[in-house]
Order: sequence, then C-alpha cells, then structure tokens
Amino acid sequence: MYELFYTTKFKKDLKKFKSDFGLIGDFLKVLQEKGIRGVPIKMKPHRLQF
Repeated sequence: MYELFYTTKFKKDLKKFKSDFGLIGDFLKVLQEKGIRGVPIKMKPHRLQF
C-alpha cells in the first residue's frame, strides 16, 4: 500500500472538481492500493516531473 500526500495546491484544485469527486476518489483509491501500476493504460500513466 502506498501513502499519498496531499499538497495545498491539490486541495484547492480538488475543490474545482466537486461534481467529479466520486471518479477522482475512486482513482485515488487505486493509486493508493496499486500505485502507478494500477492506472489503466488509456490514462497514460507517467512519473511526475518536478
């Protein structure tokens, strides 16, 4: 199981998508359980760049 960290920017952006929160919540659960390997190919998973 992976640990997700929520930044202030993420929390602010999340407020913009209240109508799609169910979909976003489901996606975050998959990320937490399986990591990037759980993301479907159609979503084009990639490592974040800083």
